[in-house]
Amino acid sequence: MLSFKDYLEEILTPAQRMKKKAAFRKSAAKRRIAIKRAKFKKASPEKLKQRARKLAIKNLKQKYAKKSIADLTNAEKMALEKRLEKKGAMIDRIARKLIKVVRKKELERLRKKDN
Repeated sequence: MLSFKDYLEEILTPAQRMKKKAAFRKSAAKRRIAIKRAKFKKASPEKLKQRARKLAIKNLKQKYAKKSIADLTNAEKMALEKRLEKKGAMIDRIARKLIKVVRKKELERLRKKDN
């Protein structure tokens, strides 16, 4: 199951973070059921692009943070997100390269499911 941190892509204030956290807790059961259903289906090309983009953002966050994202303060996270917001073209370029990796992971997942 994807964690709360995986869904963050935009710059958020601490109050907005807390509000999203509460919303995610509330919808956890619905998301869990949806994920169980989705496990049996092949991901669409749009979904693969979305996963590649998230992976690109995650990789860049790790690169710029120089330490674990979980250890960053809210202010550091906001600064990091603001810095990444300016790197949209770079994120897209990296995501295009990562689509192959994401597609390969998806095929492995489906093969493993069949066995």
